[in-house]
Amino acid sequence: METAGESALLTVDDEGAGIPPAEREKVFEAFYRAAHHAVAGTHGAGIGLAVVKEVADRLRARVSVEDSPSGGARLVVAFRGLSSPVSRSALVTGVPDAH
Repeated sequence: METAGESALLTVDDEGAGIPPAEREKVFEAFYRAAHHAVAGTHGAGIGLAVVKEVADRLRARVSVEDSPSGGARLVVAFRGLSSPVSRSALVTGVPDAH
């Protein structure tokens, strides 16, 4: 975890084939599987990054994909300065507690 201004950044790099720029927004859609040849022989339902995006949204974070220095993809979750803690019920329901 590192910081960038008012945000804490969580980055995860892989060493796979990467994600072409044209597909980077699509990978957050449930059940999306890239058409890239490196994905053809792999297993998966295409829900992992959709779940990451949902959790990030509930935490008021921003998630993106970029190129990794290792040659694959880099997933970045930017947690912007939270003025108050996020409750467990907000994570489960997506609705912030009333104060």
